Amino acid sequence: MDPSDPSREKENKPHKEETASESQILNRRTDIRYIIHPISVGSLGSIVEISKGYMKIRKMNSEEIKDPKLIISFFKKELKADLLWQDNINIGLQYSEELDVEQLIKKFTLRVKEPAITPKKTISDDAMAGISNKDVLSICINFMEELENLDTDITKLQTYVDEISDICQKPPVPEGEATEEIDEIKELKPVEPTDLKELLIYKASSAGSAAGIEIKDVNFAIARLGLEAVKEISADFLRNRVSELEMSPLTNFDNYEAFVIFKTVIFKHLAHFFGFKDEEGEGSLLLSLETKGLEILMNLYSEDSEDLRHYYISSSRVYSELSRIYETNNFGKDLLLINKYYFENVLERFEDLYDGYIIAHLILNPSYVPGDHPKLTFTRKKLIYSFMVYLTLIATRVIMDRDRESVMILMHMLKRAGMTEKDIRNFLAIGVSEANKVLKDLGLKGNIRLGTLPSASFKIEGYLHNDIYSQYLVNTFKDFSMTNKLSRLALKYEDAAYAHFILTKLMIADDLGMNSKAYCVIPCRNISEYELYLEEFIYFDIVIFKDIDSLPISHRREFVKLWKSFEGKIIVTFSNYSFIDFDNKDLYLLLKNHIVDFPSYFSCTEVYERMIEHAIDYIQQSSGKHGIDRMNYLSDIYSMNYIKTNELQSYS
Repeated sequence: MDPSDPSREKENKPHKEETASESQILNRRTDIRYIIHPISVGSLGSIVEISKGYMKIRKMNSEEIKDPKLIISFFKKELKADLLWQDNINIGLQYSEELDVEQLIKKFTLRVKEPAITPKKTISDDAMAGISNKDVLSICINFMEELENLDTDITKLQTYVDEISDICQKPPVPEGEATEEIDEIKELKPVEPTDLKELLIYKASSAGSAAGIEIKDVNFAIARLGLEAVKEISADFLRNRVSELEMSPLTNFDNYEAFVIFKTVIFKHLAHFFGFKDEEGEGSLLLSLETKGLEILMNLYSEDSEDLRHYYISSSRVYSELSRIYETNNFGKDLLLINKYYFENVLERFEDLYDGYIIAHLILNPSYVPGDHPKLTFTRKKLIYSFMVYLTLIATRVIMDRDRESVMILMHMLKRAGMTEKDIRNFLAIGVSEANKVLKDLGLKGNIRLGTLPSASFKIEGYLHNDIYSQYLVNTFKDFSMTNKLSRLALKYEDAAYAHFILTKLMIADDLGMNSKAYCVIPCRNISEYELYLEEFIYFDIVIFKDIDSLPISHRREFVKLWKSFEGKIIVTFSNYSFIDFDNKDLYLLLKNHIVDFPSYFSCTEVYERMIEHAIDYIQQSSGKHGIDRMNYLSDIYSMNYIKTNELQSYS
């Protein structure tokens, strides 16, 4: 299999289990080391770092310590230790006797400050259940696309005709007015029906070949008219009625109809290219409905509708992980979770696909946190769908927002799949042309331009601070990107949001070579009770298990099998504050040789200051908020998520 093509299977050969070779061992430390609040050890100085068998002491002065054997006194305890190393600032000691440090580590470990989120409002499931399931634009778009589908059939067309008739129904005319209208109509020539079903029956009955045949059934009418006539009649019907229909509540979203149409068109082309079968059109229909949750919020909270309209003005805003924080801050649930409940429980649709849609957003933004509640299942179909949607979101940002980073990602992904740069441009041009045709056929305003795509490149070196910890991280990922050098990596972090933000940058960087790899992101805290199977992941070069320390106990055996047998590469992430060497020893022993530390703010203040810069830039680019004062975040050590949440609470 070409790993970049997640639609083609490869033979699932058993992978020979091997112990980590010397070249594959990343972590040679015996134990995890924790940076702690300083603990005084008298005239010697203060303990600043500690593990099960080691501690680092910040010296009181720069004098050299001569004695290789020391007795350390703290908390009314005396500890015998051997001097391992020293410089002018610190000394490293190894315990020469056993010391129980678990509670001390858990109590004194330095932690970044996370936000305490109290939503301004909460949205209930019962409230969502009462929302109308009609989405005018989605139905119109998918009907027009189905009319162009060479493989369409009467059953599919009848379903859409029923839906179009339903959304285009005019309210009944009051009785008095109806009588006057009828009298006027009698004096005129016969008027065509205003219902699409009745119109098709009327047209079929009026055809010369139908003389003497009574037609009452729309299926029969479609069969009598033929596909081309049905297309023409339906397109004319929609063009004449579309101006009377409310297409979208997102009135400030520039070119909204074009946005919805383009993503459904380009998804179908991507699905065809990669061999993903979407025969019933559910995959593209889901994409056309992905802003339904915003409509629900506007219906339930009319007082907030104007703010929502002013915020959601582009595809990048809809797809931004910052928007998920904005929604959670204000309503207690984000758009993806509102949609999940509404689609699966109210519409009773997309259960075979929607978890894949969430995974697509995690591939796009690994720092996205779906919360603890939603439980996701990972089938082959959902995982392949997730990659198709991910490419669709990227392509949509390329065309609708001229997003430079998205251009870079799409180019690398499609080149790996066999396209040349000219092929990619032609591929997008076809999508643009077809989307514009649907716009025209529906009589909608707007037009999409392909134009000259902005060129872009991104290198991770220079983006991170130039300290030894960041350099080690980058060098480790360079080795990991090489075909045979490393195949497993465990990223330990203190700040989840920033670590996963940088993980995205590492995956797309031009100077690391992973930007053409097909990968997926599995949020371990959200895995349902259903078993994980090795064969579900064989389409991907890299599988990222986010927050492996949150993996349910029931899935640990399956994960161990994946870790030992998966032929591709695996990255896991976990929190320093889960203390897996104490609380999850089996997992720690499995990961131990593969652990790499994300640079700590407590070891290097420049890393923290660079994070603040990245957070501010990200907020400005993704939300449009300016005037953020970095000095607000220098009095303590805050997480990136704290900064994002704090700034979005005051967003207007």
